[in-house]
Parts: sequence; C-alpha cells; structure tokens
Amino acid sequence: MLRDILAVFAALFISMAVFVAAENTIVPSFQSCISQPASQQGTEATQDKALAISGAVKVQILCSMHLVDRHAGFFAALATLAIASFTLTLWRATHKLWLTSEKTAERQLRAYVFPKDIIITNLNSDPTVTITFKNCGQTPAYDKVVWASMAVAVFPLEEEPKPPETGPTESIAHVGPGMETHSFVKPDVPITTDEINGIQSGKAALYLCGAVNYTDAFGKRRFSRFAAYRGGDAPDFTDGPMAIYKKWNEAN
Repeated sequence: MLRDILAVFAALFISMAVFVAAENTIVPSFQSCISQPASQQGTEATQDKALAISGAVKVQILCSMHLVDRHAGFFAALATLAIASFTLTLWRATHKLWLTSEKTAERQLRAYVFPKDIIITNLNSDPTVTITFKNCGQTPAYDKVVWASMAVAVFPLEEEPKPPETGPTESIAHVGPGMETHSFVKPDVPITTDEINGIQSGKAALYLCGAVNYTDAFGKRRFSRFAAYRGGDAPDFTDGPMAIYKKWNEAN
C-alpha cells in the first residue's frame, strides 16, 4: 500500500515538473507574462540575491495562476483525471490490504490436521500401526477421511505409492480444535520371512504411506500426506515409532 501511495506522489511531482518546464518553454502567453517583470528588473542592479530569487518565484507563481485561469476548463479536466487516478490507486491499495488481512486470518484460524505419532506394534506376529492425528488449528476440521497403505518394498523406495482404488479406509468424521483421532493400519498382504530378512539386512523396509483429507471452516478442501518406514538404513525390526521417510510428506 505504501508503495502505491509513494508512486502516486512521485507521479504528481513529475507531472508538476513537466508542467513548469512546458509553460516556460512552449506556452507563448506564459512567456510573455514572465518576461515583463524580467525586463523591468534588467535595468536595475541586483543587490540582494535573496530578494531576486523570491521575486522570480513570485512572478512564476502569478503567471502560472494567470495561465491556469485562462485555461480553466482544461486544467479542471486534468485535476479531475488526477483525482480519479489517485482514488483508483487508493482503492487498489485498500483492496490488497483487505485481501492480505483476510488470508492472514484464514491461515491463523483454519484447521491443521497432521499425524502426531506413528507407532508400530506386534511386528513379529500381527503388525499394526497406530496413527494419531491431531487438529493443531483453531477451528474444526470437517469430513475427515484417511487412506493408508502398508507393505514391504526395496530400500530406498523411489516410486511413489498409489492410493487404494477402494477409497478411504475410514468413515467420515469431524475433528475439533486440539482434538486427536486414531487410525489403525495393517499390512496390505502378510509379511513373509524373506521380506523380514530383507528388512534386517537393510535392503528393504516396511513402508506406511497415506493421507488425511478434510474440509476447513472456510470451505476449502485440505490434505496432509505422510510416509513413514521401519528398517532400511536403520534395520531395527522391533516395535516402536516409525521414521519419517524422505519423500511424500506434504500438505496444503
């Protein structure tokens, strides 16, 4: 906003400078007006430079007023155009400020649902991952759904896992500010002995990938994608928190 206002004042200053230059060089009536006092003063010795400068400024102002008076309609149109330009610039600056404040308020107040903890248990018998989601925002998250997929794959994994074709793995829910919800995920297919050996050797890992989707209080659909793993560069095949993978963790 300040930049726009400074631009307007700069434009007004430049316009004034152009006007003064133009009336002194290409307007005959102004040149005639300003030359009369100059010819009268030319016969007198200049004893006081300050008085001479103030006199010249006074003559410049009086002749400019005379010029404006003779062409009142033209200058009124210019003034109207300048006022319209300033009003438009002020409106644009105010509108930008309003949009910025609205976006700031939305960012501060909207829901933010993220995985808080991803814990795997029963690795040697019936592996189960418990995902704790928390709404860290100040308003509710509506129509929350989660999809998640867990399987063993080569480490490191470069190809992004795809969402299941069957859609979300949970029913729709609403999450209030500060509220936590839990999702429970099991491997897509049973883990084999060879896959366990691969995890323990560091050549494979058990990956968990998914996303939580929800609608915030402003009616916008939001998502938080997550990817975690167990094994790979830390071949520890025991119960505990899963590590965050280097890819596919993002949100809007």
